[in-house]
Amino acid sequence: MDAAGFASGRGAFDDATAATLLYTQTVAPGSPIRAADIVETRNAIDAMRVAFGVTPAFSGAAAPTGLIRASDFLPLVTALNAARQAAGRANFAYSGVSSPAVNGTVMYQHIAQLRDSLR
Repeated sequence: MDAAGFASGRGAFDDATAATLLYTQTVAPGSPIRAADIVETRNAIDAMRVAFGVTPAFSGAAAPTGLIRASDFLPLVTALNAARQAAGRANFAYSGVSSPAVNGTVMYQHIAQLRDSLR
């Protein structure tokens, strides 16, 4: 998808070509979750959604500001699961860590596992 929100014509593809692999920051234990991490993950999820014939979920969405909370993550999982369902896959689920609680904090594992599910 280009900056204007238009999907390009595609041939054969897989998740690796439908979603970005070039994240600007490696997420590691203790590293803060940044707005850019959310925006990059949104873009990857929207690319996957388009690849499987689902309307983008985050077109034109503003980057989050301030402390990244679970409320910034819950829409990511919902949007990702719609793409996974369109692809005939099971819903995404965190492994070894519970889902972020509403108004709770976000751990590096949350963003890392979401990113990994898009590769």
